[in-house]
Amino acid sequence: MENSPRAEDGTETPAETIKDRVISIEEGKYTLRDGKEIYATVTFKVDPSREPKWINLTITIADSDFKGKTQPGIYKIDGETLTFCVADIGAERPTEFTAKAGSGRILTTYNRQKK
Repeated sequence: MENSPRAEDGTETPAETIKDRVISIEEGKYTLRDGKEIYATVTFKVDPSREPKWINLTITIADSDFKGKTQPGIYKIDGETLTFCVADIGAERPTEFTAKAGSGRILTTYNRQKK
């Protein structure tokens, strides 16, 4: 899936910065690539019975302070688009798909790549 709009703590990520980011999703895990380089590997658990649907992300490979820690979040799938919003480590799970300034949230949207 190709990375589309992304906002972190109220700041839009410049399109040029993420234009080559792609995620590959497998059962319970996804790999985030920036071009051909692996940027992060993340395991995830979902609870689709919640509204909005819950997701917990645990970064397993990355040069980041988040490595090995779990971020609570929410997700939605609309046709070919996956959107998720995650909170900082230790923060409360988001209840809406926003990443306003001071929220510490990351809002990311991915679109399925056409083959």
